[in-house]
Parts: sequence; structure tokens; C-alpha cells
Amino acid sequence: MDGPPAEEATHQLESLVHAISDLRRRVEALERQSFIAPVEAEPLFQAHAPAPLSADLSSGLLAGLGRVLLGIAGAYLLRAITEANLLPHLAGALAGVLYACVWLVVAQRASASSRWAAPLQAAAASAVLGPLLWEATLRFHTLPPSAAAAILAIFMILGQALAWGRGVSSMAGIVTLAGSATALALIVATLDPLPFALALAATAITVEYGACRDRLVATRWIAATPADFCGFLLAYLITRPNGLPEGYAPVPVAVVVLLLWILLAVYLASILFRTLRRERRIGWFEIGQLLVLAAVAIGTVLELAHASVVVAVVGGGCLLFSAGFYAAAGWKRARGPERNAQVYATFGLLLALLGFRLLAVGLTLAALWSVLALVATGLGEHLRRNVLRVHGALYLVAAGTAAGLMSWSPRVSAAALIGMVAASAYLLTLWIRLPGAVRWQDRAPSLISAGLLCWSLVGLATGSATFLHLSMAITGTLRTLVVSAIAIALAWLGSRRALNELVWLLYPWMTFGAAKLLLEDFGKGQSATLFVSLLVYGAALIALPRLLRRAKPAASDLS
Repeated sequence: MDGPPAEEATHQLESLVHAISDLRRRVEALERQSFIAPVEAEPLFQAHAPAPLSADLSSGLLAGLGRVLLGIAGAYLLRAITEANLLPHLAGALAGVLYACVWLVVAQRASASSRWAAPLQAAAASAVLGPLLWEATLRFHTLPPSAAAAILAIFMILGQALAWGRGVSSMAGIVTLAGSATALALIVATLDPLPFALALAATAITVEYGACRDRLVATRWIAATPADFCGFLLAYLITRPNGLPEGYAPVPVAVVVLLLWILLAVYLASILFRTLRRERRIGWFEIGQLLVLAAVAIGTVLELAHASVVVAVVGGGCLLFSAGFYAAAGWKRARGPERNAQVYATFGLLLALLGFRLLAVGLTLAALWSVLALVATGLGEHLRRNVLRVHGALYLVAAGTAAGLMSWSPRVSAAALIGMVAASAYLLTLWIRLPGAVRWQDRAPSLISAGLLCWSLVGLATGSATFLHLSMAITGTLRTLVVSAIAIALAWLGSRRALNELVWLLYPWMTFGAAKLLLEDFGKGQSATLFVSLLVYGAALIALPRLLRRAKPAASDLS
């Protein structure tokens, strides 16, 4: 663009310099007044009233705002010099970047004098850099997007490093928030997300390094959220069926995948270091961050994979990390804060479910999950760890789902397999369980095993009737007979063996039987089969209260 004449430009610069000098004198006079204000003696019996607003303003807020205006005025001076063609556009842009970084250093040094100094001057530095990069990238085209992203990364990392020195979390938060907002805005304007995603990832990694040293832990989410968003955006772009949208800069697939896995590895290492080495309690932010990054990284690889070898490698890696998480959950350092062990065990459960799901299907998958169910149940009872008992029950449910047991007419092979595993798991629990009172939380997982065993028996009856080509009316009556017989067994065993979980199961089981009687027997049965169904179910309802009343006194569950 054409600049103004030389004399007019010189006159405007002189006027701007005089205005800045006058503003500086006014700020210095205000600071002298705030420092020499006399302190009056407080009366002995005067009530302590809240400090007036003028006291807060004179404590440094007004002076800080004055310094912010000075900083912005200096930026406009640099812009005027550049527009007057006294400096090349590139040199003016670089001078503005250096000017903003100097303000960051000044903000860190001024943090000891006033609580307002660091955040206000950090905001001034951010207010200088953001518009400068926007104009240099989009208006003057003196900086390519990659250079603007590198400058943003340096600025945000410098802000973090300076804030670590005095623990100024507000300064770090403002710089990271402003830099992230600028990066996201430039992504929308330039349609070149990769360099800015790398800048945000570098900032997030720096913040995690500080968190490992217990520096500014509370502001981690400010750097993590935009980095996660950019990772998700890049994953979406490279997995689109129709390729990149029109106008977007090229996005290398290998670089995006590597970036996602680097972020996942950094946050995983940070969480393990903080929880296992420093014995810090894992936070909800860390749990959510690990889940989000793992889902995006693994999902992207599976979406891009076209070979079974890649899927097998991902499945094997999931199983390997699952074993590592279970080992971490059992480590002494992880058992300090109870949440740490539970979270690590839960990650192990999720990865084991995903890993085996990628490696097998059908009855083979059900058999693998059945083995895990027995192992987790046995270890849970042996180590007295309820989280492992729960995992054993969940593995058993997953096995039943994979085998097709959850349908109304399951295969005989699926029902037989899950029935044997459920019976083995429940008998293993009773064999290892210590005698005496048991907490209800410890009985709940065995309730699931018993429920699956009962459903497997119904499935066996249904499969047998299908194999024998019995009519639907006879099949419904047969199922009613099995449901009633199982109810009698639950009441007898639960009341006489102090197995309270079987008594708890009895009530939903009989509710299921009543719903089945109404929907199936009345809907599809005949007069003779309906007579048998009503007779058997009614006799069970009469017998159950008597069985429960004749029970031996059982030890009540611990709360």
C-alpha cells in the first residue's frame, strides 16, 4: 500500500511520541501518589468494614492498566513506522514479535510488585502478538502459516517458562488461552491446520513437563483442550471418505498419526509419573484426557487400516497395555489413593475388551473373555479386591454377549459354554470367599454370575426345544417350568446357605417370569399348555415364601 508523504508521516510520528510521553508521565505520577499515601491509625473499637473500591484500584490496578495502554501504544508506534515504509514489513513484524516477548519478560519481573501486574502485562503482550500475526499472515503475507505457528509456539512456551519461575498461574493461563485462540482463528482463515496443531501440541507437551514438576498443574486443561480439538480435526480430515475439503492445505497422514500417538504417549507418561512416582491422586481431567486421546489415536489407525496385520498389531498392543495397567493397579504406590488403582484397572479392562475384540469373534472371543472372567474372579476373591470381582462379572457379560446368549433364542453351544463358565465363576467365589459376614458390595459381582447362570439354563431349554422342533406353545411352557424351578432353587440355596445374593436375584427373576407368562404364554399358548404354565408358576409363588421363612438365620451383610 502507498504510504503518506514523508513530512506528514514525520509529523504524525512526532505527535504519537509526544502523546506516549505524556501518558507515561501521568502513569508515573499516579504510581507516586499510590506509594506515598499516608496510613491512618485504625481506631481501637472500630468495626472492620470492607475495603473501599478506591483502595483496590490504588493497589496497582490502575497502574497496571496504564502499562497495558503503554504497551499497546508502543505496538501501534511500530505499526505506524512500518506503514510509513521506514521499516520493511517483515522487519516490522519481527520487531513486533520481539516487543511482545519483551513484555512477557517484564510481566514476569513485575509479578512481585502487584497481583495485577503479571496478568495485565501478559494480556498486553498477547494483545500485541495476536493482531500482529493475523495481519502479517493474512493481510501483508509476510509470514507463511508455518512461521506464524512457530512464533505462536515460542510465545506460549516462553510464557509457560516465565510463569514457572514465580508460579504465576494467571500469566500462564492468559498467554496460553490467547495463543490458542489466535491459532484456532488462523486455522479457520488459512485452512492450513497442521502447523498450528503442531504448535498447540508443543505447548501442551511443555505444560505437561511442568506438571510433572508440580508447576501450574491447575492450568493444564487450557493447553490440552485446543490440542485435543486440533488432533480430532486432523483425524477427521484424513479419514474423510472424499478426501480433504476444497481449499485445505495438504495434510500428510503419517504426520497426523505420529502426532496423535505422541500426544497420547506424553499424557500417559505424565499421568504415570505423577501418580506412581510422585503418588499424586489422578484427576478427572487426566482420566478424560487419556480416554479422549486413546479413542482418537486408536480409532484413526483402525479407520485407516486396510490390512488385517495392522488390526492384529493394534489388538496385540491393546492387550499389552492392558496387562501393564493391571500391573500398575496392583503396585503398592498406586494403592495409596484408591482412585488410582481403580482407574488403572478400568483402563486395563477397556483395553482387554478392545484387544480381544480386534483379534477374535464369535465363540472364540467368548471363550477368551470367559478365561479372563475366571481369572479376574479368582484373583478378586483371593486378594479381596472388589474391583477385580466386578471386572470378572463384566468379562462374563461380554462373553455372553459375544456368544449370542443375550437373544431370546440362543444357540445351545453358547448357552452351554456361558452356563459352565458362570457356574465355575460362582463356585470359585464360594470356594475362596471367607466365612462370616460379607459386605453387599462384595456380593454384587457374584449376583451377575448367578444371573447369567440362570439365563443360560433358560437358553439351554429354549435351544433344546428348537432342536426337537417343538411347538411355540410347548416351548413357552417349558421355559416357564425352567423359570419356576430356578426360582425354587434360588430360594432354597439362598436362604439355607446364607447366600443373600441369590435371594436378591429371586425378586427380579420372578418379575421376569410374570412378564414372560403374560406376553408369551397367554399370547402364544394353548389351553392345555397355559394350564400347565399357570399351575407351575402359581405353585412356585406359594412355595417361595415358605422356603424363605424356614431359612436359617444368616449373617447380615456389612454396610
